[in-house]
Amino acid sequence: MKAANIAGRSFRSFDRILDGPTSERFIAPWVRHLTSLGVRSVTGHLVESLELGPDGRITAARARTAAGPAHIDSDWFVAALRVDRVRRLWSDEIRAADPRLAAMGKLRTAWCQGIVFWLKERFRGPLAHLSLMDSLWALCPVAQSRFWPQPFAKTWGDGAAAESLSVVVSDRETPGRLYGKPARQCAGSRRSGSVSVKVPEPSGTPSSVHSLTRGAGTRPGPQ
Repeated sequence: MKAANIAGRSFRSFDRILDGPTSERFIAPWVRHLTSLGVRSVTGHLVESLELGPDGRITAARARTAAGPAHIDSDWFVAALRVDRVRRLWSDEIRAADPRLAAMGKLRTAWCQGIVFWLKERFRGPLAHLSLMDSLWALCPVAQSRFWPQPFAKTWGDGAAAESLSVVVSDRETPGRLYGKPARQCAGSRRSGSVSVKVPEPSGTPSSVHSLTRGAGTRPGPQ
């Protein structure tokens, strides 16, 4: 796995992206590595609670599956979950065993969403992550495929797409102009159809709108 430095210097870059799709460069290699170490991946289990032993250690987890409840015993547990999800597992007994966990309840979190656009034309924005905080839905786009070594049209997609543009919707609460609904209430084509990125022309002339709906298609993240 390699990362491209947008700022140009190895140790002073403020932004890095992968040199290919996340699934190919990060997720799949990581799964293969864990599998080679003897890790067995199990999906379809929703952990609902943790059991605390008399010595103050987590001894088991209770999960819900399509086949019914499951009881998971282990010597060690790693709660690699997002903050708003993992703190639901902290029972009163667990908080009493480790009072520091109570501080997680004070953390403020907010959702964001990612959309990948398959463009028939090259994106006219700069070669960088854009932070458009004053735009509707606070968009953060990047033409990530420009940093990938393989020719995009021949390697990914159906051959019709010239480039992929990844856009993060940072504000899910502000109503959009097209449907009058926030991003969290829009799905599929309604969400992607509401997204447009306003970027300055290279000549420095007033901004022009690059309509993302001209793309060959869209799909949600991860890339």
